[in-house]
Amino acid sequence: MLVLTRKLGESIRITLSDDISPEMTVAELFSSGQIEIHYIEYDDTRIKVGISAPLELKILRSELADQ
Repeated sequence: MLVLTRKLGESIRITLSDDISPEMTVAELFSSGQIEIHYIEYDDTRIKVGISAPLELKILRSELADQ
């Protein structure tokens, strides 16, 4: 499980890993498991999120995905 902390206005991006064909069907993509999002902790300005997903998916903080 990947655990990220996000502040108000920040986001998380979930995309295909670089070695996965964009023609992969949804059924093929999720054959190894589903995406689960766990809200672990929060306060007035932040939330801690845990994400479990198939290895074919890349999960990044949005500021890293734009680089």
